[in-house]
Amino acid sequence: MVPSHGSLFEHRGVFLSSLTATLEYVEEQTAVNLVFVNFQPARSDRGDLLRAFSYLGFEVVRPDHPMLPPWQDVIFMVYPLERDY
Repeated sequence: MVPSHGSLFEHRGVFLSSLTATLEYVEEQTAVNLVFVNFQPARSDRGDLLRAFSYLGFEVVRPDHPMLPPWQDVIFMVYPLERDY
């Protein structure tokens, strides 16, 4: 979940380095194939979040996706990890 306090771009460097480190850890240390993030659509920085996560390779997920919880008023994005099995 993306923190709701402050704008994503107030702490851009910390956010991007933390997210990159988290994705690298998940890819190297787990068997997970998908990484989901979510945030409230009413956030003032929603457009910035969508652009930033899209730039990193995340895609918006349909609300009826079978792996999502039945939460209302939430935007989910997914990052598919490429695995060499």
